[in-house]
Amino acid sequence: MFTIERYQEDMICNSLVDEECFNDIFLVAWFCASTITTVGYGDMVPSTAAGRAVSIAMCMFGVILLCIMSTSVNHFLSLTPKGVLANDVFDYQSSLHKFEVAQAQHDERRRLARKVALNQDEIDGRVERRLERLEKMLASLDDYIRQTEDLN
Repeated sequence: MFTIERYQEDMICNSLVDEECFNDIFLVAWFCASTITTVGYGDMVPSTAAGRAVSIAMCMFGVILLCIMSTSVNHFLSLTPKGVLANDVFDYQSSLHKFEVAQAQHDERRRLARKVALNQDEIDGRVERRLERLEKMLASLDDYIRQTEDLN
């Protein structure tokens, strides 16, 4: 039993630590990609201490690289119109409120201008009527003065 176990362990270890597996450029690229992306499938494992140190450095670089990439993607998505709209909802609402206030002030000014114009027309009509009355009074006063002069 011990011999079979040792034989199977030796087969597994030798197949995992095959020094021939890093000779093909495509396999090295696969190992680098799986290590940098921190997936690490485990189908290829470096057998030397220097190889393991380089793999650890690649993993650390991969973590930093993925953090930078995810931050960049997040920043890009926040700059899309949907993100801008989500960020500027408060600005939109305050602008809308300012517009509504300005519109109400404009309507109030127009209403007051119409009221002033009507008041002015009413005042002008009153002044004209008073002037007509005064002219009539002056005419009757002139008539009265002439009549009194004629009597004297």
